[in-house]
Amino acid sequence: MEDAIFKMTGRAAVNLGMHDRGRIEPGPSPTCAPRPETVLDRATPEAPHATSTGIDTVWVNGCPVWQDEQPTGRTPGKVLRRANGGTDNREPVN
Repeated sequence: MEDAIFKMTGRAAVNLGMHDRGRIEPGPSPTCAPRPETVLDRATPEAPHATSTGIDTVWVNGCPVWQDEQPTGRTPGKVLRRANGGTDNREPVN
């Protein structure tokens, strides 16, 4: 479970050059509540924006932003851009 959550948060943050993001630490941090037996990535090359299933709730800054397989409409966070100015010369984390 810890590895799966890291892949969804920490690895994505590091791959975007955000080394100080994507970790659960004291204070407000994005968190999700997956059901490991039902998590499924439905995105395909034909439908790259298809949402995953099996993630019950996602919190950002202590507020639920995804619940019951849909957005809640709350937007407590802010958009983060790549730390390297948007270029794609980063080394991915495996």
